[in-house]
Amino acid sequence: MRKELYIAIAWMIVFTGSWTQSADAQQIQIVTDLGNVFVAEQASEEANNSGQGGGGVFGNSGTFRTLDLAGQVIHGQGMTGKANSLKSYTEVDPPSDFAAVVLDDDKVVAMSIPEFTSEYKYNSESLEQIKVTKPNIMSFAKSRTVQGKGTVTNGDELVFSGNGVIIAKLNDVGGKSTFLKGDIPSGTIRLVESPYDLMNLPYENGKGFKVDETSKRSDSTISSVRESSGGRGWCCVYWMAYTVQANIPTSAAISSEKNFYGEFDYNTSWGYWQKYYKGFSKGYEYRWISQGSAGTSNLTPVGAVDSDGLFKLKSAYFQYGYTSKQYSFSLSGTAKIYDKGVPAKDILRFSHDFEQPFVFPSGKDLYLVAEPKGGTIRLKAEGFDPAKTVFFKVTDLPPNAPYEVVKNNLVGTRGMTSPSGQISLTANSVDLLNDISPGGILKIYPDSMSYRGSFSTVVFDTINDKTLHIDDGHDRAYTAFAYVRLPFSVDAQIDKVSVGKTAISYLDGKYQAGDAIYIPILPNTDKITMNVNGISATLRLQDLPDVTGGKPIPPVTADNSDFNADGSLASISADAGSAAFAVATDQGRMYAMVTMSVSGNSAFSQDVSLHFTPNPPPPPPPRDPLSVYVDVYKNGELVKSEMVYYDDKPIFTPLNALNGMSIIQATDYHYSQRTVSAMTLVDVQPGDFVEFFVRTHIYAEGIPIPYSLVPQSSGGTYSIDKVVSAATATAKIHHGSILTAMA
Repeated sequence: MRKELYIAIAWMIVFTGSWTQSADAQQIQIVTDLGNVFVAEQASEEANNSGQGGGGVFGNSGTFRTLDLAGQVIHGQGMTGKANSLKSYTEVDPPSDFAAVVLDDDKVVAMSIPEFTSEYKYNSESLEQIKVTKPNIMSFAKSRTVQGKGTVTNGDELVFSGNGVIIAKLNDVGGKSTFLKGDIPSGTIRLVESPYDLMNLPYENGKGFKVDETSKRSDSTISSVRESSGGRGWCCVYWMAYTVQANIPTSAAISSEKNFYGEFDYNTSWGYWQKYYKGFSKGYEYRWISQGSAGTSNLTPVGAVDSDGLFKLKSAYFQYGYTSKQYSFSLSGTAKIYDKGVPAKDILRFSHDFEQPFVFPSGKDLYLVAEPKGGTIRLKAEGFDPAKTVFFKVTDLPPNAPYEVVKNNLVGTRGMTSPSGQISLTANSVDLLNDISPGGILKIYPDSMSYRGSFSTVVFDTINDKTLHIDDGHDRAYTAFAYVRLPFSVDAQIDKVSVGKTAISYLDGKYQAGDAIYIPILPNTDKITMNVNGISATLRLQDLPDVTGGKPIPPVTADNSDFNADGSLASISADAGSAAFAVATDQGRMYAMVTMSVSGNSAFSQDVSLHFTPNPPPPPPPRDPLSVYVDVYKNGELVKSEMVYYDDKPIFTPLNALNGMSIIQATDYHYSQRTVSAMTLVDVQPGDFVEFFVRTHIYAEGIPIPYSLVPQSSGGTYSIDKVVSAATATAKIHHGSILTAMA
């Protein structure tokens, strides 16, 4: 009799109303369309397996399921955007029109990009380059070679070959925006600006370019010493010995102090009165004896590095000596000053294959200085507008697929392919241009979930691989971590599935015994409704079994990187998280007890190019924290983000070094594995859907530029020419648990 009663009740669920399961998981509450409520205990395991137990169509009734997801959310407008570590809720910036959820285990197709400013076609998970010849707009008027034999030719590209130093004076390309490409198997090539006419400046082997020649000088005695001689029986002879410094005035500029070579070719003259015997009748007389010598003295430079990076001479000097016995002493001659390098300011310098956008300065004589070292250097300049010229284009890609453009493990840009399956980027949208090595890596995620369209709340249902749009006034992406699983014990037709007021039509359909339906829990909802074989049914979330309890946290790692080719990065962060969900069964307080093991790393590097080289700055102090947050959402709204752990004492490794006219800065912060335990509370009403998202947060601030524009005590100031910075961050959860319960 009891078994027949349960079977009858089960059929009443199907044909007359709705059902819910009480929180103790031992009773089924059936709510008919007339408002009548029937309560029945669950049948035995044997009865449930027969499909005729208290669950009726749904066998053992629904269960609450949570997912552990790790990855990132890429969102933006058009074809480019930014990424955030995956959480339940990700705020997007208006007017964003796309978002994608890229899970760590999603398929990724990585393809080599041979060079930029080129077009490609996607074919069988590789890129086929579409060759388009672009004219070379750079040419030279004159050339010369010193220290060897070399040649340079004009054409579709400038070709330097041979040995020695090849100098080519460029025709005027001032003010033109170009994209430079170079093939340099050996040697170097430089674009320089010089205060001299390098085509006609005299050059002497072994000495260099002669940058000044003068006979002017000013002498000053720097020491005088009284000396004497004498012998037995006769009086002493005294004279003075003088040391003189000869200062050569010059304003010549040379490439560096170490490349200075100077010499003074001199002639000296003096005389003395010589006593001689003229004859018996005339006795002794004096006659004037003229003397002289010739030679070369090396010069010592006096100067400083100027704002262009050249060594600007103030003077050069040498020292000589004479004595008071050398009557009417005089020294004359000519000073010659040489640069053993090339007396020019480097604008660009390359020693390997490269590609780089560049605007040629206006109103200046520019030269290319190449040293092929027996090889062949090829150089080309294409017309280029960073705001309009297509920097990177790919066709025939999967439509609306998330992608990343990567170089040296740093993401230069990310976004989503167009609805027609294209990526078309200008240089202004790709932050990789200071890394001059050619090409990069294109990563696409063809199977990752994506959405394109207007925003409010966009739901990513990763189990059913579907997206939903909820018009609720927010601009956010919601990734469903919580589901209700309903198993089918008999065949059934399901339609008009809704979570709250949101219809989920893609769940409508025919299901067979043994199937299960996964219904995502959406923000601000407390029940699920549907038609089962044409009969309306309702499931209240608070009546599901195990609406609170314990949940293990699996290992989660979140990585982030950033790059800025034209300035300092302010900060970088990464969040590794795990979610737990609960439904309030009573009025009161709900708590979450968190225990987990976490660690993290962050790193910054920065290259500050200067006009003047200061002393190395002291390393910045460690200040970048590792923290743990619990974000609490109640019915889809953030009610608090509580910091439950904080550590600002990492293992800190700084680097500050000078490299020519650049300061190289780097910081590395490492937090070893440590255990965190904490509890958070929230007030609830019956039926409130509460989401606890626990995340390890690593945050690092950018490196401050040292002594910014401050006069230095060592003399002089410096001004910043360019700043290039890069950063990475990694947050980790090694393991842990979240326990939720009503207080």
